[in-house]
Amino acid sequence: MEIDTEPVFGEAQACTACHRLTTGGEGAVKRLYWATGEEIPQPSYVARRFPFQAWMPLEHGIDSKDDYHRDLGPMIDAIRCCEKTPNAIGCRFRPIGPTEADVKLDPRGLLTADSWVQGSDSTVPACVPVVATGEALGPEPARPRR
Repeated sequence: MEIDTEPVFGEAQACTACHRLTTGGEGAVKRLYWATGEEIPQPSYVARRFPFQAWMPLEHGIDSKDDYHRDLGPMIDAIRCCEKTPNAIGCRFRPIGPTEADVKLDPRGLLTADSWVQGSDSTVPACVPVVATGEALGPEPARPRR
């Protein structure tokens, strides 16, 4: 199943800005960790050093691991949470798609697809904290330098 998150502190999810992410067992989870610099199996000398250690989002332009986790950590945490519990509050999921029935033209004539199901399971911890108004909780993080 394809996953995404609601905006994190008002910012669109950086982890899905360029491509789709899916649930898909251990392999999908491992690749998500590797792309963000965690649990890299047998890294080369270069891959052990930052910024090469975390290559997503592509060309992020962040020079230190601390800054990377400060700027992108909330997004990484949210997408990892949604990978494990896609119907938690703050997550969005859909079958791999979109299907032909999901595709429509927007007012500008561009193709759109809105077949996302909003996570609503309040029995598990929310992946993206929200208040009753739907706005994210907490202070706004520093803007990623791209």
